[in-house]
Amino acid sequence: LRGKQRGIADKPLTFKSKVKSSGYSEQPRTKMFTPKTQKSAQKPSSGKSYSTTGISSQSEYSTTAAPPTEIAYCSQLSEHPMAVNGLSFSGTGSHLSCACSDGTARVLRPLPQGSLSQGGSRRESTFVGHDGAVYSTSWSHDGRWLVTCSADQTARLWTQGKQEPLIVFNSTLHNFKSDVTTEKTNTLFAKEVTSAQFYYLDRFILLSAGNSFYLYKYHIDTAKIDDIKRYLSASHYKLVKEFVMSTAQKITALSAVNEFHSHIALVAGSNKSLEVYDMNVGQCVCSLGDVHSRPVNCIAQNKGSRYITHPPHGYNLFLTSAVADGVKLWDLRTRRCVSRFTAHKNPSLPLPATFSPCARYISSGSEDRCAYIYDIRSPAPLHKLSGHSDVVSAVAFHPSKIMVATGTLSGEVKYFVNSRTA
Repeated sequence: LRGKQRGIADKPLTFKSKVKSSGYSEQPRTKMFTPKTQKSAQKPSSGKSYSTTGISSQSEYSTTAAPPTEIAYCSQLSEHPMAVNGLSFSGTGSHLSCACSDGTARVLRPLPQGSLSQGGSRRESTFVGHDGAVYSTSWSHDGRWLVTCSADQTARLWTQGKQEPLIVFNSTLHNFKSDVTTEKTNTLFAKEVTSAQFYYLDRFILLSAGNSFYLYKYHIDTAKIDDIKRYLSASHYKLVKEFVMSTAQKITALSAVNEFHSHIALVAGSNKSLEVYDMNVGQCVCSLGDVHSRPVNCIAQNKGSRYITHPPHGYNLFLTSAVADGVKLWDLRTRRCVSRFTAHKNPSLPLPATFSPCARYISSGSEDRCAYIYDIRSPAPLHKLSGHSDVVSAVAFHPSKIMVATGTLSGEVKYFVNSRTA
């Protein structure tokens, strides 16, 4: 009846408008997820964001061009020895963030390729606040925010023009100081926060610490405040769900797609296994044991970029890497390794691997002071990017240009471009 109000029924956690059956009592899925790659036009943001001018371009990413092999520019982040633990381009490629072992996150702005020889990049921001090494940096989809995680058992969310972080993730449940009902259970993270990223087109943030990973809702207060009140931020976060990898002592790698709507999260543990989580139903739906001979230190999904769209089955590919065991290419549909890349050297250090936006190439760091480029169809290396002063500890492909950035344990960042544009 129209005159009666219906009660709100309890429903399981879901990211869709309708609650559907998980289907796990039926025939097993052969297709792990169907990505939504058609993004609607975003409304202009009222908040301050990073400029998208510079090296980014609105043209489509080339699927036929040769990989980047020519060095264009080298930048030294610091006068003192400092390792680059991770690199990440913003969605437009206008900025490159660097996770550094000295507790800072540095943002560089690459210049257009025609200007690389005249300067290459300039430092736009340095975020200082962590008390330990920064393990990774991750951009929001709209490029306004940057989230970092550190050995100091916190994750922090930053934006341009502000020295203090907007949010500090240091407790497991929330950062509401007035909530006395959960004061005893809202404990600090007991372990290092090893992964942090935006998820589901910036709607959530995923963190991992110990053998758990956490899904958070968050709100960022963009109102202008004076210098006295700037430490009393109204930005906050709240736990949606905690996921525990009970068979492992520690989560060693975490990956989820933020570029489009996906309900899949990939988690690797210290027990050398990898678990696939369906965030729609909030549980593990697949577990792969002995993925490598040692624990996985990196998971890289084929995410493409906003400048290229792959067929749906292309997003089922992902990479894993482990010390002394190379890089493996997996297909979620078959849940099997389909190729392995072992030409690069990593007998003792955890090194990264990543897809190019076109998914034709794979780049990996190496202990022989080189970065390796593989064709995804062949285990033999396609190119060897030399000229580094130390171990290549970070790699990242530009989202719209034929370019790869590399970072080393000595704090060096190099840009390699296609020989035709060098």
